[in-house]
Amino acid sequence: MTKRRFIIGSLLTAAAGAAVFFAWRWLTTPAVPEVALDRTDTPLVQLVEQAQTDVRRQPRTGKTWGKLGMVLAANSFVPPARECFANAERFDPSDERWPYLRGESLRQESRLHEAIPLLRHALAVSRTSHHRPTIEFRLAWALIDEGELDEAERQVDALSAMGPDAPQVHFVQGLMARARGNRSAAKAHLRKLVGEKFSQRTICTMLAALCDDDRAEARHYQQLAAAAQVDVPWPDSIVGELAAYSVSRSNRIRDVNLLLDRGDVAQARDLAKQIAAEAPNIDNQLMLVTILNQLQEFDEAERTLQKALEAHPKHATARALMGQMLLLKGKSLAKRPEAKTSAEELFRRAVAAEDQALSLDNKLLIALQVRAEALQLLGRKEEALRDLRLAVQYRPEFAYLHQALGEALAEAGQLKEALEHLEDAVRLAVPADPRPREALEKWRTKANGS
Repeated sequence: MTKRRFIIGSLLTAAAGAAVFFAWRWLTTPAVPEVALDRTDTPLVQLVEQAQTDVRRQPRTGKTWGKLGMVLAANSFVPPARECFANAERFDPSDERWPYLRGESLRQESRLHEAIPLLRHALAVSRTSHHRPTIEFRLAWALIDEGELDEAERQVDALSAMGPDAPQVHFVQGLMARARGNRSAAKAHLRKLVGEKFSQRTICTMLAALCDDDRAEARHYQQLAAAAQVDVPWPDSIVGELAAYSVSRSNRIRDVNLLLDRGDVAQARDLAKQIAAEAPNIDNQLMLVTILNQLQEFDEAERTLQKALEAHPKHATARALMGQMLLLKGKSLAKRPEAKTSAEELFRRAVAAEDQALSLDNKLLIALQVRAEALQLLGRKEEALRDLRLAVQYRPEFAYLHQALGEALAEAGQLKEALEHLEDAVRLAVPADPRPREALEKWRTKANGS
């Protein structure tokens, strides 16, 4: 009996211990966050629900929590994504991505006192040389914005390993100089970034404020900031991984624009095709046509435009893009001597398409510019000059319009007015664009020679 009681007692103790263990696991396993999804966005619903299912199957694994967080963050569900990243870090504390993604999202919301400890921790656990510059850059930026300049200085020094001319290095050095009151050093660093792809609105806005002692220069940077409209974000090796999970419609359009800004036009076309196939509305169709025109894929561009115009016959931009497609196709044909007649017919059709667009919106810049170029190619120079003058009148802050008008005037022999507009183009252009200055020097030389 004693032995039997011992065995029974041992089994009961083990069962109790197991019950306590499983109860502890159940109580300490975080719940999967609920997300309010747009049920009509089928790809997004499927992706989120699959990631949630994976977490329920392996609720104490950092990888599944991290993937769910990335899916949510990529599709703008930021607070529940941060919750997932915190759980991912709990179960996978050696992966720098989880504290970094939490910290970076908080930094973007200007919650610096919460972001900085997470970015510090991400840097401390980072063992991936590929990710360290990204973390150092964001940490230095956050520390400067928070006024912790001594620690920021150390991060800037570490970041300098990227190379003294790396844009990120000049950016944080410019921020640091500005924070320490060294305006000349701040301007020197930030000026080197004008014309780069990234943060142009922010950079030019800062330069305008730093140049308040020179009204002309300040106005120049204000105009550049206005022309930039939105900032292209700095490269980020960790946040970049989110792109693979970005399926919501608004985010995918944002990704198309980012691909175009980075010069990945073919990838932008492929993504734009997917978006237009899933949601064939006019905006998505015209986004695709713009990219197809850029790649000179004219037959597909024409088919897409015809479909769009069947549904929206009075859409001015669609008519203007049809004219642009005809112009570009004609210019491509004109390179072959035997196709001159066919090219001229396309130029005439382009003018007609832009006439229709301008009858719907008489200030549409793309229509005026395309019409002017087609008219020039047809030898109708006075009409072309009229359109370009109207375009400059409507948007005098755009360098490319002054350059187009200046070159057209020069070709027409009106050199005095041409040089004035080319000088305006140089003044308004970003320093990294050499074309306005090259055009000015070309025609200035010819004017002096005559």
